[in-house]
Amino acid sequence: MHQQAAMLGLPFDAYQQPLFTAQLPSIIAAIRPDVPYVVNSPSAASGDRVSMPFGTRGGVTHYYGVGAYQRPFDDARRAQVRFASECLAFANVPDDVALRAVPNASRPHEPRWKIGVPRDPGAAWDFDDVREHYLRTLYGIDVARVRYEDPERYLTLSRAVVADVMGAVFAEWRRKGSSCAGGIVWNLLDLRAGAGWGVIDAFGVPKSALHGLARVLQPVQVVVTDEGLDGLDVHMVNESARDIRARVELTCLRDGAVKVAGGSREIVLAPRSVERINSSELIGAFFDIAYAYRFGPRAHDATHVRLLDADSGVTLSEAFHFPDSSVSERHDLGLSATVQRSDDGWFLEVSTTQLARWVHVVDANYHASMDWFHLAPGTSRRIPLVARSANGHFAPEGEVLAINGSRAAAYRA
Repeated sequence: MHQQAAMLGLPFDAYQQPLFTAQLPSIIAAIRPDVPYVVNSPSAASGDRVSMPFGTRGGVTHYYGVGAYQRPFDDARRAQVRFASECLAFANVPDDVALRAVPNASRPHEPRWKIGVPRDPGAAWDFDDVREHYLRTLYGIDVARVRYEDPERYLTLSRAVVADVMGAVFAEWRRKGSSCAGGIVWNLLDLRAGAGWGVIDAFGVPKSALHGLARVLQPVQVVVTDEGLDGLDVHMVNESARDIRARVELTCLRDGAVKVAGGSREIVLAPRSVERINSSELIGAFFDIAYAYRFGPRAHDATHVRLLDADSGVTLSEAFHFPDSSVSERHDLGLSATVQRSDDGWFLEVSTTQLARWVHVVDANYHASMDWFHLAPGTSRRIPLVARSANGHFAPEGEVLAINGSRAAAYRA
């Protein structure tokens, strides 16, 4: 209410409502004094009569700088968000099974497609337009041409880009030194099939957006931020209540498999802490890891960072950085998938010989409990499969793909 009133040009005193500024706070204080009370969402900090209630640098804000307002990623830092009670709304494309649930609406060129796409009332743009902005700026594609020449590719990249954008914003907010204490993504669940705001589709299946968020929101986490001329910062988050003896390893890759630079270090992560190491400290020499100096051709196409338990060697978390995030080139990655069964059910064993970006599973009868992730060269991952129907009597049959791969890896039980 504060936001709408302020955007209509009303002065501060005109939108101060006693219900929210006096009555409700007094009730909360009497019954649950331990519960914080927010006068409006969004709202300026208490006592601030000058700032707009939707200002990003104080109080509780709705942050759509990266997103609806199509700002670059560095705006997530410049905005100095304290807490985002709304953020990161996109027209999140579900998988093909969900899209085909609405007849004549499974492709973005079909008129019924727009039934499932959200827009703000009266706006000349919708949230397809927002997503497509980042397809152009992040992936460097001619969106209209890809949409009509290769609609399957358009849908795949549309799923990938929201995972990229959401992951980048929360990596920024989780870094050491961030002003942000958290954010609530708009929103959880689609109420009808289509490319809605939900990070879970109308049938209860997680979309790429939720998988992208899961990649950066673990209690023990490593994230990477691009610091331009200062290279990359590696941030190690330990939200647990115990010390963690960890080892951080950084590897720069060319052609998806050849190591051209790297380094490692052991570190103790204290409980409830975030530590930071710059890439130059790990490598021990100058290397244009963010491709900011551009003294010559780019020497690598990806950086892979792993956080390991120093005692067991188990990978706790991993992160990736791409100095060039364009997706025009595709190669045979040596991607393979085998389906197996255990007492817990069906699962896939997925491996690759070259770095695979945004690996995802396509199966009419199952969805992957872990999906839309990057897979480092020479590694494999075990992916449990979840039956789409209650009985689950169909055997898994489908394929595994990556957005930089030229071929799919088919599997069949």
